Amino acid sequence: MITSHGIPLYSPQAKGRIERAWRTCQDRLVSELRLAQVTTLLQANAVLQRFCADYNLRFAHPAADRACDFRPLPRRFDLARCLSLHYQRVVGADHVVRLGEHLFDLPSLPGHRGYARETVELSHQLDGMLRVYRGDQLLLTATLPLKEQIDRRPAHLTSAAKKKHTTPRIYNFSGQPALTAVP
Repeated sequence: MITSHGIPLYSPQAKGRIERAWRTCQDRLVSELRLAQVTTLLQANAVLQRFCADYNLRFAHPAADRACDFRPLPRRFDLARCLSLHYQRVVGADHVVRLGEHLFDLPSLPGHRGYARETVELSHQLDGMLRVYRGDQLLLTATLPLKEQIDRRPAHLTSAAKKKHTTPRIYNFSGQPALTAVP
């Protein structure tokens, strides 16, 4: 692909252009804020709005090729799996997989065979669902109950110190607290 100025997209020249643009935004914007003697967020937003309008007026060019810049995902690409937390686990002799304090029984294979001592991938989805995969084969889908994070700090901390130090929480797209990462 070629940029609007006839430069190949993956060339060193194109890379230099984007690096110069970032340097401009990082250096020049800080200087603009300093020159305007900004002290509040409201003032900073006003300066940013003026800066962006001026920058776009001087440097923006319409694309030579108006085709979509995004490539479609491959047909069988599982975006939810890609954008999830991944954990590798070895299945126990009792065909159970553990994630933190949660235990999940895997379905049996035909002929009463199981998955004992096999490595599986646990995929904690953004919607709170847990999926267990063996390679590309989906073995189990389960709902993880929401739970507050366990405080794992040493017991010698006082309750006042514990109240001051709060652990950040992970939220899913719907704004609900999600299960935090479990080692």
